[in-house]
Amino acid sequence: MIAQIVTLFSFEMVARHACAFERHVTHIVCFALGETMADKDSISKESRFYAKHPVIFGILFAIIPCLLTAYLGDLHGQSEIVDELSKRFDSVEESMSLNDALESAYKDYANVEAELNALKDEEAGKQVLANARAAWDSGKHEEALTSLQKASKKSGDCAVAFADYSSAYTDEVLAKADELVSSKKYDEAKSVLKAASKIVKDPARINDLLDELDGVSEVALTSLTVASSDRFELIEGSQKDTAGNSYSSDDTWVGRPLSADSPSVISFYIGKKYRSLNGKIAVEYVEDTSILKDFEARLELRGSVDGSDSKVIWQKDHITMNTAPTDIPSNEIDLSDFDWLEFRVYSTKGYTGNGIPVLLSSVKLIKE
Repeated sequence: MIAQIVTLFSFEMVARHACAFERHVTHIVCFALGETMADKDSISKESRFYAKHPVIFGILFAIIPCLLTAYLGDLHGQSEIVDELSKRFDSVEESMSLNDALESAYKDYANVEAELNALKDEEAGKQVLANARAAWDSGKHEEALTSLQKASKKSGDCAVAFADYSSAYTDEVLAKADELVSSKKYDEAKSVLKAASKIVKDPARINDLLDELDGVSEVALTSLTVASSDRFELIEGSQKDTAGNSYSSDDTWVGRPLSADSPSVISFYIGKKYRSLNGKIAVEYVEDTSILKDFEARLELRGSVDGSDSKVIWQKDHITMNTAPTDIPSNEIDLSDFDWLEFRVYSTKGYTGNGIPVLLSSVKLIKE
């Protein structure tokens, strides 16, 4: 036991605090002598902490030599150790045996180390908290929560802020998810909720909504086989609309009608498997718009049971070269009774042989 304590006190402490002594010895000596340094503000809390705990000086310069002597069997040296320890540790009494005195001193020392580490964590926590508040105020909520999440385990102030910001962020995310669900953008809502659940303190409310959405899925229209098409095809490469937005050939079709009697058409078999759909329509950018400036088009979404006698489910009229990108209102669309889905684009104003190119993008069928 004595050998272990000797090694622990003499080597571990010396190694652990050697650098600290070199940095802080001037501060500590001045503190002990009651002198004032020219730059008081430069004395860190850690320096003042060491100054208030002369245990380290005592151990290094008074106790270790005695420990070594006692370890060699000098009983008088053991008594000196206990006496020296009793002067420097409140928990050590002169009547204690050497083993008991060393154990008590070690516990006191461990407490001092714990207090010092807590002090360092407190200082670091203040900086994290300041940065997190700045990030939150600038709208970087995810960044603020991520930094507080890490620091909350060691800083009480950060833990409190983490809980408060988590609650506010949860309300914010749930409101956003509700909007997406109302638009039947279920996959997007799930993505938002899953990301938020990883950075808030208590994701229970977020997980409840995720559970509700568990039975809802979206299927990209591009994953279905095209049953038939006429002048309605996937765009080549990347295209832009008249508002400057870019579209990918992975999920965007363009319909190019010739006239009111010759629409562009594309159809899919859906077999009554889907409840609704969402997506976007826009007008393809054309470098020379002079020809089409007075043209108009109409997009129809149709459904049928047997592939004939299709019925208009939803339509967008008066599409011009100035029409802004428009979301398809999924809450107005019910596909439950239809086996076939069809999109048509008509040229309703203009001359035969040309028409406004209408983009159909990011269409997803909703399965509940």
